[in-house]
Order: sequence, then structure tokens, then C-alpha cells
Amino acid sequence: DADDTAGAESAIVEEQPNIAPGGAGASMLPGEKVPLPRARPKIDLEAQLDETEPPLNDEAQAAWQKQLPKIFPIVGQCFPFSTKDTSYKATLIRAVSKAILPKIYKEKNDQSQMLTVPATPQDWAAIDILARTLYGEMAGCFQRGEEYPEAVAKVILNRADFIQEPSQIKTRARFAEDKTPEAAAHPVLSVILKDWQFSVWNATDLARRLAMCPPVAADKKYWNDRLPGNLELSIWKKSVEIASESVLRGITFRRRTRDLKALYYTSDLNVSDRGFSLISDQTVSGKPLPSSRCLQLWKAKDLEWKPTVVHHDVKKPTKESRRPSGH
Repeated sequence: DADDTAGAESAIVEEQPNIAPGGAGASMLPGEKVPLPRARPKIDLEAQLDETEPPLNDEAQAAWQKQLPKIFPIVGQCFPFSTKDTSYKATLIRAVSKAILPKIYKEKNDQSQMLTVPATPQDWAAIDILARTLYGEMAGCFQRGEEYPEAVAKVILNRADFIQEPSQIKTRARFAEDKTPEAAAHPVLSVILKDWQFSVWNATDLARRLAMCPPVAADKKYWNDRLPGNLELSIWKKSVEIASESVLRGITFRRRTRDLKALYYTSDLNVSDRGFSLISDQTVSGKPLPSSRCLQLWKAKDLEWKPTVVHHDVKKPTKESRRPSGH
């Protein structure tokens, strides 16, 4: 029988030195045991939300759930891993965007109204790459609570919003990958595939094996050349659900997670750069994030930015924004 204790083979991530926080961790493999957290303080979520927050729409929620079965068979295609492969980013994006895609819908903000419009092939690619990222970065922490992968997704959305702000053209290059046309076509892809931001996408990082071949089905081998157990399958399924909500229900997801405003996180890493300060007592959707081994959120002292809850539509970078100056 397949082993449900995911990631049973030896650790593939070496001990990390003190570094400045980027967007990445990938410091644990799926199923790795972590210490139990201390008792969590009670958080009054209602007190944190805007009084004008719209109520949940049961009909919209039901329609959203019906889309998920269409998404699972498309995303997560297995690709071989090689540290010498230099085109893996474009390969992954093209594989999804060129597939025969069923029609699904996403939220779109049009002035004061929230509309529903068809998702684009780039949206599909964003779901796929984001799900792979959540699985590769946070697979060892899903059992601690889905707030950890949700926090990573929100950091990515915060960065996606940041790079679309006209006032941030000079600092855009810190988070945006504009050299690869496939990535530059969608802000989520641009953020995730920026070099040296998410360790699971570094070319020579062995953790990239997880993202290249996730556990999509019980009868298909995944990254460790074994059949996945129920635990691994459930982790991948939740990764796809969070990624799908982030991309397709971006307005709703941003509102629900509005308490998390960070642009940086690390996983089980010590930070030596004095240009960053730790964000303490951080929550996402009102839930605390007590495990520093899973996630620590950081603020860059030279960067001021306040996110909004309004969803930004996909914008292809202008010629001017393709040549930003910054760190």
C-alpha cells in the first residue's frame, strides 16, 4: 500500500544560512512532523473586517464549488526534473494554456460592481503554477492548518497587486519577472517565477521536484516515483482549491484575507539583513500563524505599501515598466 506519511525519503533541502527574506521557504518536505503550537489566542475576526463587508452569497459559493471538478484534471501535469533544464518555466505555462480548457469563470471588478467573466488561458496557467508553488513551499505545513498555504497565496497576491501600481514602477523589478513573455502576461505568474524569490522554482534547487510532479491521482506516480497516499492527495487537492480561489475569486479572497498585508515571508530561516523587520502576531482571515518553522512574515524597512481589497485585472506591463530601476 502507498505510504500516507508523505515525503518519507530523506530530506532534500540543505540547511540554509542567514539570508534576507524573499518569498520562499520550501524548507520542509510533505508530511514532515513539526512541533505542536502553543494555545492559540482567540481572534475577533468581525472586529477586523470593514463594516461594509458584503455578506457571503450562497449561490456564488455553490457556483464556485461546481467549477473545481473542471480544474483538477487540467492542472498538475507531471514533468521531468533536471537541474540543467533552463526552459521549465515556459514549458509549464504553455502546457496548461495550450490545453483544451473547459469554460470557467472569475470575478472581475468593474467600478462599483463585481462581474463574472470567463477565465483566460493565462488564468489557468496561474492556477497551475500557484498550486504547484503552494504544494512545494508549504506541503509540510498543511497539517498545521490551511492558514499557512493561504498566507503564502496572499503574499503572492499582495506582490501581484504591488507590481501593478503605477507608483511602484521603480521598485517593480524587485518582484516582477518581465523577461519571460509567458510569465509577464499575468501578474501572478510574473511574481511567482521571478528569479530567486520562491526557492521551489530555483533551477538547481532539488525542492523543485515537488512542483514539477505533484500527486494528482492515486494511480499516478509523483515526484518521488511512488504512488501517493491519501495525505499527499489531500495536500495537492487543497493546494489547487486555494490557488483556484486566489485566481478566480480574487476579490473575495482578498477581502477574506485582508488582515495579511505582508510582501515577504520565510520558512524556518534566520534573517540577518537589517533592512527587514519581523511582523509579529500576524493573522490571515483572523487565524494566527504561530509556527515560525512554517512561516514568518517580514516588512522591508525601505518599502511602504498599503494593499486594497479591490481586485486588479490582468495588465500586461508597459514598455516603461519593463525597464524599472530598483533592487
